[in-house]
Amino acid sequence: QQQELQNETQATEQATEYTRRANEAYGQYSQLRGQNAVNGYEGFLDQLRTIREETMGTATNPAMRRMLNARVSNYETGIMAGGARYHGQQVQEAALQAQQGAAANARDNAVLFRNDEARVNQEVAAAEEAAREEGRLRGWDGGTIAARINERRGEVLGAAIRGLIDDDPIRAQELYNRNRERMDAGSVIALGNALEAPVRARQAQNIVQGVIGGGQNARSVIFRAENAAGDDRRNPGSSASGPGQVTNGMWQRYQARLGLRIMGRPLDDQRGPSVRFHMLGVLRQPRNQHHGPLGRPQEGMGAATCTGWD
Repeated sequence: QQQELQNETQATEQATEYTRRANEAYGQYSQLRGQNAVNGYEGFLDQLRTIREETMGTATNPAMRRMLNARVSNYETGIMAGGARYHGQQVQEAALQAQQGAAANARDNAVLFRNDEARVNQEVAAAEEAAREEGRLRGWDGGTIAARINERRGEVLGAAIRGLIDDDPIRAQELYNRNRERMDAGSVIALGNALEAPVRARQAQNIVQGVIGGGQNARSVIFRAENAAGDDRRNPGSSASGPGQVTNGMWQRYQARLGLRIMGRPLDDQRGPSVRFHMLGVLRQPRNQHHGPLGRPQEGMGAATCTGWD
C-alpha cells in the first residue's frame, strides 16, 4: 500500500512536469506564422515525443509506469490535436501569404517594366490569378472575388503609371486613359489626382518648347498638346471636348465675347461638335482677322454667325 501511494505521488509529479514542458513546446510552436508554422510542425511533434520519452524514463517500476503513461497519454492527445488544428490553419495562411507575395511581386515588376505595356499586362494577369486563388482559399463569393481582382489590377496598373509619371507624365496619362475602365474606383480617383499636376506641367513645357524651338503659332501648339488627334473626343474626367479640349465653363465665358451666334441666338454649350470646331477656328485666327481683342468684333464684321448645324 505504501508503494502504491509512492507510485501515485511520483506519477502525479512527473505528469505535471510533462504538462508544463508540453505546454511550453506548444506555446513556442504557436508563435510561428504561415509557412514558418508549416515548416515547424514536424519539429513540434518531435519535441513532444522527446518530452514523453524523457518523462516515461522517470518511472521506477512497472506500476508507476502504467500510472504515468495513462496521465501522459490523456494530456498528449489534447495537445497534439491542438497542434494539428493550428498547423491546418497555418497551411491556409501560408497559401494566402503566397498569393499576397505574388501580388506584391506583380506590382514591383510593373514598376520595373513600366515602359513595356505588354509586360505590365502580364503582371496584371498574375495579380488577377493571385486574387482568384485568395478568394478560393478564403471561401469568398463571386462578387467579393471580382472586387478583389479589380483592386489587384488597379494596384499593378497604378504602380506602373506612378512609375511613369516621373519619366513621362504624358505617357503615364495615356496608359491611365487606356486602362481606367479596368481599375477599381479608388485607383481611378487616386491616379487621376496624381496625374493632373505633372501632366499640365509637361504640356506647358511642350508648348513653350514647340513655340520657341519650332517657330509655331502658340495656339496651334496648345491645341495639339490638348488633343493630338484633333477630333471631337471627350475627356472622361471633365467636360472638356474637341480639338482644343474646351470645357463647358470656357465655352460659356468665350462664346459671348467672341460674338458667336447660331440662328440669331448665342451658341449653346450643349450644341454639336461642328459648333465647337467653329469656335476653335475663331480662336486660332490672329486677332487682326475677323475679330479684334476677344469680345470686340471688328467694325463692319458683326458677330460670327453659324447656320445649318445640329
